[in-house]
Amino acid sequence: PGGCPLLSPQAPPWGSEAAELLGTEPPGPPSSAPSGVSPTRLKAAEDEEGTGGRGVKRKRCGGPGASREAAEQRVQELTEQNARLREEIGRLSAEVQRTRAALIDHIVSLRRA
Repeated sequence: PGGCPLLSPQAPPWGSEAAELLGTEPPGPPSSAPSGVSPTRLKAAEDEEGTGGRGVKRKRCGGPGASREAAEQRVQELTEQNARLREEIGRLSAEVQRTRAALIDHIVSLRRA
Protein backbone atom coordinates (compact mmCIF):
# COMPACT_ATOMS: atom_id res chain seq x y z
CA PRO A 1 0.00 0.00 0.00
CA GLY A 2 1.41 3.32 -1.08
CA GLY A 3 4.54 1.71 -2.51
CA CYS A 4 6.33 2.52 -5.73
CA PRO A 5 3.86 2.17 -8.63
CA LEU A 6 6.58 0.87 -10.92
CA LEU A 7 7.14 -2.11 -8.64
CA SER A 8 3.48 -2.91 -8.02
CA PRO A 9 2.32 -6.41 -8.99
CA GLN A 10 -0.06 -4.91 -11.56
CA ALA A 11 2.60 -3.02 -13.54
CA PRO A 12 5.83 -4.83 -14.42
CA PRO A 13 8.99 -2.69 -14.22
CA TRP A 14 9.71 -3.15 -17.95
CA GLY A 15 6.46 -1.50 -19.09
CA SER A 16 3.12 -2.67 -20.40
CA GLU A 17 4.19 -2.89 -24.05
CA ALA A 18 7.05 -5.25 -23.21
CA ALA A 19 4.72 -7.20 -20.93
CA GLU A 20 2.24 -7.49 -23.77
CA LEU A 21 4.89 -8.83 -26.11
CA LEU A 22 5.99 -11.33 -23.48
CA GLY A 23 2.41 -12.29 -22.71
CA THR A 24 2.57 -11.01 -19.13
CA GLU A 25 0.39 -7.94 -19.57
CA PRO A 26 -1.04 -6.69 -16.28
CA PRO A 27 -4.78 -7.01 -15.73
CA GLY A 28 -6.73 -3.96 -16.73
CA PRO A 29 -9.81 -2.79 -18.57
CA PRO A 30 -10.59 -4.79 -21.69
CA SER A 31 -9.37 -3.11 -24.84
CA SER A 32 -11.40 -2.56 -27.97
CA ALA A 33 -8.86 -4.51 -29.99
CA PRO A 34 -9.70 -8.08 -31.00
CA SER A 35 -8.15 -10.69 -28.74
CA GLY A 36 -4.61 -11.53 -29.70
CA VAL A 37 -4.08 -8.18 -31.44
CA SER A 38 -2.24 -5.46 -29.58
CA PRO A 39 -3.49 -1.87 -29.85
CA THR A 40 -0.07 -0.96 -31.27
CA ARG A 41 -0.37 -3.59 -34.00
CA LEU A 42 -4.00 -2.63 -34.62
CA LYS A 43 -3.01 1.03 -35.05
CA ALA A 44 -0.20 0.05 -37.43
CA ALA A 45 -2.66 -1.99 -39.50
CA GLU A 46 -5.07 0.96 -39.63
CA ASP A 47 -2.24 3.25 -40.71
CA GLU A 48 -1.23 0.79 -43.43
CA GLU A 49 -4.80 0.60 -44.74
CA GLY A 50 -4.90 4.34 -44.37
CA THR A 51 -7.81 6.66 -44.39
CA GLY A 52 -5.62 9.66 -45.10
CA GLY A 53 -8.63 11.94 -44.84
CA ARG A 54 -9.81 10.68 -48.19
CA GLY A 55 -12.55 8.42 -46.93
CA VAL A 56 -11.26 5.34 -48.73
CA LYS A 57 -9.54 2.46 -47.01
CA ARG A 58 -7.23 0.39 -49.10
CA LYS A 59 -6.17 -3.06 -48.07
CA ARG A 60 -2.94 -4.57 -49.26
CA CYS A 61 -3.34 -8.23 -50.09
CA GLY A 62 -2.53 -10.73 -52.76
CA GLY A 63 0.30 -10.70 -55.23
CA PRO A 64 1.00 -8.63 -58.33
CA GLY A 65 -1.71 -10.44 -60.32
CA ALA A 66 -4.35 -9.68 -57.74
CA SER A 67 -3.34 -6.04 -57.45
CA ARG A 68 -3.34 -5.67 -61.23
CA GLU A 69 -6.81 -7.19 -61.46
CA ALA A 70 -8.00 -4.94 -58.65
CA ALA A 71 -6.51 -1.91 -60.39
CA GLU A 72 -8.17 -2.83 -63.69
CA GLN A 73 -11.49 -3.33 -61.88
CA ARG A 74 -11.09 0.07 -60.21
CA VAL A 75 -10.33 1.72 -63.57
CA GLN A 76 -13.47 0.14 -65.04
CA GLU A 77 -15.60 1.33 -62.11
CA LEU A 78 -14.19 4.86 -62.34
CA THR A 79 -14.72 4.96 -66.11
CA GLU A 80 -18.37 3.98 -65.66
CA GLN A 81 -18.80 6.51 -62.87
CA ASN A 82 -17.19 9.18 -65.07
CA ALA A 83 -19.67 8.44 -67.87
CA ARG A 84 -22.61 8.68 -65.45
CA LEU A 85 -21.32 11.97 -64.07
CA ARG A 86 -20.87 13.41 -67.57
CA GLU A 87 -24.48 12.51 -68.39
CA GLU A 88 -25.64 14.13 -65.15
CA ILE A 89 -23.63 17.28 -65.94
CA GLY A 90 -25.23 17.45 -69.38
CA ARG A 91 -28.71 17.02 -67.90
CA LEU A 92 -28.09 19.67 -65.23
CA SER A 93 -26.58 22.10 -67.76
CA ALA A 94 -29.69 21.79 -69.94
CA GLU A 95 -31.88 22.37 -66.89
CA VAL A 96 -29.87 25.48 -65.99
CA GLN A 97 -30.29 26.83 -69.53
CA ARG A 98 -34.06 26.23 -69.44
CA THR A 99 -34.37 27.86 -66.02
CA ARG A 100 -32.25 30.82 -67.12
CA ALA A 101 -34.36 31.34 -70.25
CA ALA A 102 -37.58 31.12 -68.20
CA LEU A 103 -36.24 33.63 -65.68
CA ILE A 104 -35.26 36.07 -68.44
CA ASP A 105 -38.71 35.72 -70.02
CA HIS A 106 -40.33 36.32 -66.65
CA ILE A 107 -38.25 39.46 -65.97
CA VAL A 108 -38.98 40.82 -69.46
CA SER A 109 -42.71 40.23 -69.03
CA LEU A 110 -42.67 41.99 -65.63
CA ARG A 111 -41.06 45.08 -67.19
CA ARG A 112 -43.70 45.18 -69.91
CA ALA A 113 -46.54 45.02 -67.41
